[in-house]
Amino acid sequence: QQIWSSDDENKDKEQDGSNDVQEQTIGFSVKNAVLFPPEVEKGRWPDDYSLSDHARLTVVFSPIRMPCSQMIC
Repeated sequence: QQIWSSDDENKDKEQDGSNDVQEQTIGFSVKNAVLFPPEVEKGRWPDDYSLSDHARLTVVFSPIRMPCSQMIC
């Protein structure tokens, strides 16, 4: 398993001598999101649930590279 490090990538760019590269950051894109029980997605609460029960949200994220704004970087 490999873990990405922004420091390692920046060192490689500095060694290449490319100073005109726009800074980037890692963000996340939602590939899929599902509520359980499925009735909740339609705005209905199952009869066997009480209002204090919580709907479970399962999300699959995908990492994406995105331009870095001055406020973030």
